Amino acid sequence: MIDTDDPEAYEYGDLDYRIADAYLRYYLHIQNPEKLSDEEWADRLLDLHFIRQSEKRASQS
Repeated sequence: MIDTDDPEAYEYGDLDYRIADAYLRYYLHIQNPEKLSDEEWADRLLDLHFIRQSEKRASQS
């Protein structure tokens, strides 16, 4: 359970869950990423990473 009063509780290593959820909302239009299962959440984050990396490569060519 995340302590929502502690901003550091959203961080795990280099991953900030609050920012990752915001990315999923903004880029993939997932309204409630916190309702995804852990596996679905991780899969969507990997999808987003793939999309953004593809966009980066396309903009560099």
